[in-house]
Amino acid sequence: IQRHWDQLTQVHLEIRWIYVLVGALLVAGAYLMVTWAWQEAILMICAKRLTFGESVGLVNITQLTKYIPGKIWSYALQMHLLSSHGISKTLALSVNVILLLSITASNAAIGLGYIAFSATMLPREVAILCFAVIITFYLFLIFGGNWSINLLIKFANKFFTRQLQAISMPVRGTILVHGSCLVSNLAFGLAGYFMAVGIGLAPDFSLIVPVAASLLLSDTIGLIAFMVPGGIGVREGVMYTMLKPVVDIQICFILPV
Repeated sequence: IQRHWDQLTQVHLEIRWIYVLVGALLVAGAYLMVTWAWQEAILMICAKRLTFGESVGLVNITQLTKYIPGKIWSYALQMHLLSSHGISKTLALSVNVILLLSITASNAAIGLGYIAFSATMLPREVAILCFAVIITFYLFLIFGGNWSINLLIKFANKFFTRQLQAISMPVRGTILVHGSCLVSNLAFGLAGYFMAVGIGLAPDFSLIVPVAASLLLSDTIGLIAFMVPGGIGVREGVMYTMLKPVVDIQICFILPV
């Protein structure tokens, strides 16, 4: 910021509200898609039918706690709220672990895929190796069905005092949940492009992939930095690094904000 301060002080935003509105609607759609996937997973795993309105409240109210260091408070709040619906805390946590792994794996696959094929940030060999590892894990998560999920739960139980419960979900349901999370991520990434155009980026469809990839990968890396509230700083730094070769410096700084 200090190095580019002169350029930043001369920025004059001309908001294109129609693009901002489209971006906002895509963000809302992304959150609602994850909410639906969560609702379906709860139904298949816990045999508890919650209304979509209840699901929207239970899933998204927990977003308010994600800026508290540690990243676990949203799950603790959700488990507490779900207990009044007769859903055990360990099963609720198991459902969230599945969705978290699905979202982060698909985000990382998209972001690393872009880095591997655009030869930015990392040496190509390293980027291709990282992409191969994450795409293998993602496919294992989807098509391994109950076996892969319960294997991961068994591994996670080595680190938790409260043991997660093994789950049973039909293959069709597993693919449905993971597919919904992927569609949600794609909508969220596309929202980043429309927001960028809304704050001054010249419309260029070739920029959809780099903007979406930077947004999704930075969000995942911010999540991994669990002691940083909401990934603030880490997320923006990754976005800046990925976007700098393809967009104006002003957009690099303003878009994450």
